[in-house]
Amino acid sequence: MALRGLRQTNLRKFPWLGLVLLCLAGCSAPGFDITTEAGRRAIINEVDRLITAGRCDAAVDLIEPLYASSYSNNEIRFSRASAHGCRSGIDYWDLVSEILDNASTLTVGGGLWAFLAEYFYNSTATNLNNQMHSSWFATDAVQAILRPGVILPTDLKINASTNNVGSLWPQHHTDEANFYLIFVSMAAIGATQDVYGNPSTTTWTKGNDLPWITTDLMTTDGCAYASGIVNMLDGINEASSFTNSTFSSSLTSIYTAFSTAINDACDLGCQGLDPLGAATGDANCTYAAGECTPCVEKLRNRDNCAADTQTNCAATGIVRYINSDPLGNGWQ
Repeated sequence: MALRGLRQTNLRKFPWLGLVLLCLAGCSAPGFDITTEAGRRAIINEVDRLITAGRCDAAVDLIEPLYASSYSNNEIRFSRASAHGCRSGIDYWDLVSEILDNASTLTVGGGLWAFLAEYFYNSTATNLNNQMHSSWFATDAVQAILRPGVILPTDLKINASTNNVGSLWPQHHTDEANFYLIFVSMAAIGATQDVYGNPSTTTWTKGNDLPWITTDLMTTDGCAYASGIVNMLDGINEASSFTNSTFSSSLTSIYTAFSTAINDACDLGCQGLDPLGAATGDANCTYAAGECTPCVEKLRNRDNCAADTQTNCAATGIVRYINSDPLGNGWQ
């Protein structure tokens, strides 16, 4: 595995300089007027150019006002997802290549979790936190890229009060959205592990356990981590049927290796049990066996752990699985 995280090139010493130059070039120019079709097209095209140039922060800053506006649509949502994907450390073709090169190691001995910790590593804490948060915002945008004609029940809505209402169901997302959901979820997993797991930068094993093992310890960061794992598997399940056969095989192997284990982890969490079936002492988690498998729908959104006890319990089960899977397939 190449230590891509250690050779990232987007650690700009003067991130404000790019924004100044961008504004001098016409931040307020009529060409970027979100109220006109030509202005919106100019913004999307410029975001694409900035991403290609590796100017991820500038791309994010340019797309955000348009994404938040009443003019937002699926193309604009994908542009926002791509801008935040760029800032979260996703190099699309490089990541695909790395997954293919390491396919045989990703499904055994915690290889997937070590791979993601390595790939998304950033030695600068501020940049690493920005990566983690951008993976969240990319996920929000992707989950709002819906198939034509989808009517969302209230209980499946994400960000319901915004101009970019998303769905918890991957079946509601377009094929392209589900495919990109795989990568932004991987970014969320990798960056969060790097922020909280203190990995070795030689073996990429964790230096300490992830902290969200009971409901009282759960935070938005922890919920986003568990959500990222579930969303990654959702994306793989939906996207593997229309991707390149070799890459599809690699994705399917990941899904086969972890989907049942993660669903079981959710169920154990809801019962207040650890991966060995021993009681955790979490008095909030007293659901009956089978109530949380497959993983509860609400876990697809990071904000639901705070609002819903069952979702919180399921998330703790995933974290405990990653910390200490007795079969050795968690993060070692």
